[in-house]
Amino acid sequence: MKKYIKIILMILISCAMLYIVGSKAYKIYVSNKYSHEFTINHNSSYSSSDKVNYQEINISSLVEKYNNTDIIGSLEIENENYLTPIVQTKDNNYYLNHLLDKTKDFMGAPYLDYRLDIDNSKKLLIYAHNSTAYATPFRVLMNFYDKDYLEHHNHVILTTKDKVRIYEVFSVFTETDDFSYYEKIKFNDKTYVEHLNMLKNKSMYDIDTTLDKDTKILLLQTCSTHPDYAKSKYKYFIVAYKEIMEINK
Repeated sequence: MKKYIKIILMILISCAMLYIVGSKAYKIYVSNKYSHEFTINHNSSYSSSDKVNYQEINISSLVEKYNNTDIIGSLEIENENYLTPIVQTKDNNYYLNHLLDKTKDFMGAPYLDYRLDIDNSKKLLIYAHNSTAYATPFRVLMNFYDKDYLEHHNHVILTTKDKVRIYEVFSVFTETDDFSYYEKIKFNDKTYVEHLNMLKNKSMYDIDTTLDKDTKILLLQTCSTHPDYAKSKYKYFIVAYKEIMEINK
């Protein structure tokens, strides 16, 4: 009887080990499978020059590559080997579980809020998933919890069909209960400035910047995986930028 119990225990232990190894292997497989969409390079060098380098992106070529007319632009992070197309459709749900080529997949794709116009809205909101296990589109944003990373990557470049816009960080924060940053998209001059100051005052960093009624902003949002917010039901990480330059192609 003891012999049979020992054999059963060995089988159970073997199954448990196979499950653990298999789970890790699957995570590695998925990470590698999707990493071709964007690459994160943590060995980037920083230059204090006023010049911000960016890649020349042809949006029409991206539309053709992914066979997807929902592609409206691309997003690039300064001094980081990161560039991803941006999509937009009629709601904020579709690209939560569809890739850039519209294949259904939990990884999703970075997308602009359906309520906004990438060329005309003064405030832009772009969303994408984050995960500690997979190479999700906005996993890179977790690096902004590190102030040193922020100082070396404080610009993003948003390219559309006709323009290139360069943005600079003015606020970084995690939100657990006040979602006005997302809910409010229509303003008069007074309420817009109030909204900008609210966003700035939420920042975990003291960033010296000037905001006014003419400031155009871009908010990147993802779910926070920081351990400080592990018990929070809602935990959204937002990196807020203001436009500092607009270049016509």
